[in-house]
Amino acid sequence: MKAGRSDHFSAETYAQLKRIAENQIRKRRGTQSVGVTDLVHEAYDKLKEHAGAWSSRSHFMAVAVHAMWQVLVDHARRRAAEKRGGGRHRLTISLVDL
Repeated sequence: MKAGRSDHFSAETYAQLKRIAENQIRKRRGTQSVGVTDLVHEAYDKLKEHAGAWSSRSHFMAVAVHAMWQVLVDHARRRAAEKRGGGRHRLTISLVDL
């Protein structure tokens, strides 16, 4: 676990976020390469930009679920891009010396 990240949550909140992350990953069986802890921490990175902007615990959890969804979508897009060649440069026939 990366040092200090879970220190900003109570143990109960951190455990609940991990359960939510497990469920999010389970829903997408076999399509995700991100682990539960990494998902929580990446979502936290998104959440800390808006620290204190939520009006209640339930609002915070809803924003956290949305942040986790965004992380999973980003990971899926990266994996799909890698399958299509990732960062390889394409050359047109006109640029290739024959």
